[in-house]
Amino acid sequence: MENDEDLVSAVSREVAEETGLSIAVSGPCYALLTVYKGERLLAVSLACRATSDPDRLDLDPEAATEWRWVSAEEWERLADLRDSSWSARDVRRATRMAGVLLQMEEE
Repeated sequence: MENDEDLVSAVSREVAEETGLSIAVSGPCYALLTVYKGERLLAVSLACRATSDPDRLDLDPEAATEWRWVSAEEWERLADLRDSSWSARDVRRATRMAGVLLQMEEE
């Protein structure tokens, strides 16, 4: 985050910088207290939806050698196979909460 920047603005800016996508942030859907590089870290995941065409990404080919969109079900399968940094249980929790937040936004 930059000085005087709130979390929603920071996430929107970072997603735009890294992918070229514009997004709307619905709110936090998952938080995890962990240790990273010897420091305690609170990681917060936010429910977001693309407001620009999600198939028109602008990725740095040096930094993103592979990417693809996956459904919540496929993400959970990847977690079961340990092909994700998330556990399947945490994927279920985050996607359920994201669904609630996104639905509330539509109402």
